Amino acid sequence: MTTEELRGGLRERKKQRTRRDLVAASLDLCARHGFDTATLDDIAARAEVSKRTFFRFFAAKEDAILAPEVELFDAMLQALRAHSLQGPLIDVLRDAVIGALDGRGPQWHAQFAAALGIIEASPAVRAAALGHCSLVTDRAALLLRERTGADPQGEQMARLTVDVFVAAWRSASARWSQQGAPDPAALRRLAAQACARVVRVPDYTLTPRP
Repeated sequence: MTTEELRGGLRERKKQRTRRDLVAASLDLCARHGFDTATLDDIAARAEVSKRTFFRFFAAKEDAILAPEVELFDAMLQALRAHSLQGPLIDVLRDAVIGALDGRGPQWHAQFAAALGIIEASPAVRAAALGHCSLVTDRAALLLRERTGADPQGEQMARLTVDVFVAAWRSASARWSQQGAPDPAALRRLAAQACARVVRVPDYTLTPRP
């Protein structure tokens, strides 16, 4: 490894550490004092960076609060890209999100639980969360179109199924939060149950692109 590569690796690790510190500070202060009360100055001071540094990582406080869920759905979409897309789409999506959950550690689950509480208490963060769900639907629908070559009707069914899946996930995560976010296994179980209870639309099945 060259000196420049070593420096690049150190810079990247420092960036990731700063980002983690900003997420942790945002979640802790907003959970303790309320989303509107906790200021960017407070968050930056807790993370020992400047407010300008905060904006290098996030466009707004809402984005820092949503970071755990963004991380999860990024991992889910990565799993969809990496695996064969075949069978009922709702099951493919369920397996992808459960696989993503299995890759998250205890710290992620604690931060996600905190984020859910803030989302529930703050209309601004709740609106941002809904916007992120819409973005996930768009990204998943595009990925499915690229991977399966679905015709317009198939693409419409895929998008509807993804919408239903996202609603099932939101229901499962909200229930987990209401139960006190007991443990990672409970979130996994509730997500699987919510997908199993979905009324299929009508059971859209994927076939790989020839």
